[in-house]
Amino acid sequence: LESDPDIRRVEPIARYDVTLSFEGRSMQTLMAGMEPQTAMHRFTAEDGSASTLPSRGVLLGGGVGATLGVDVGNVVSVTVAQTGQRLSEPVVGFVEEPMNPVVYVSLDHLSRRTGWAGPTGLLLRLRPGADPDAVYSRVTTLPGVMAYLSTDTVETTMREAFALYDTLTGLMLAFAALMAAALLYSAMSANVAERSVELGTLQAAGVSTGMLSRLVAAENLALVVVGLPGGLALGALLATWFMSTFETQGHRWSLDMQAPTPLVVAAGVLAAALAAQLPALRATRRLDVARIVRERSL
Repeated sequence: LESDPDIRRVEPIARYDVTLSFEGRSMQTLMAGMEPQTAMHRFTAEDGSASTLPSRGVLLGGGVGATLGVDVGNVVSVTVAQTGQRLSEPVVGFVEEPMNPVVYVSLDHLSRRTGWAGPTGLLLRLRPGADPDAVYSRVTTLPGVMAYLSTDTVETTMREAFALYDTLTGLMLAFAALMAAALLYSAMSANVAERSVELGTLQAAGVSTGMLSRLVAAENLALVVVGLPGGLALGALLATWFMSTFETQGHRWSLDMQAPTPLVVAAGVLAAALAAQLPALRATRRLDVARIVRERSL
């Protein structure tokens, strides 16, 4: 494999089904033995910082801590399903594993502790521009190769699985945008309707229609601008709470919002507010000054 021109790097990996136990609680998961200085996998701590694979002990997915009540320094029991062998290993740290709380261990340390555990597979990294289909054909014809799994295939499968969820989310966003526009329109139209006497009186006193329209538009937009910071903050808090209700094998999801998102939302609200001005301004231009003055005189 290392001599293949389309393969850039090859690393061994050992994968075993295991049962983790700690103080009477247990869970089944996967143990992955990798090279200590592996370049095939990033270990990201729960605080977002980079972590490394320890020379001894295990790294656990963050969901394990919540499921088993394990903390750093605790010793967990690892039972290998294929052989029944039981290992006791200290917990060195936790990594962010949203989909599956995998147990990570150094392949050298695993071999020393068990005396038999060797690689069960290989991790491949292709060179830029390599033909994945051609590599698949060459690798699967090698003696001893049982299966070939591409990360592109996994990504495609996950995107297809989340396609319906993305569609539902898009519909919810569209409905929310329509509701926001409708609320802005109702609020601004009501503002003009409730103050028609005041606006008509000002127009009768000599204030031009254009000036009245600008005053009404400035007041409405000022209300929107004043309300935006509080609305964005409340929306972020609600989104954070909503995401925290999702849990996958002990891992609680958190909100990961891109920095431009609040700016995009603010721009969308301002655009909707500007669009909602049109009916309100049209109502300002259609004020019946004679009727308003007559009613006011009565």
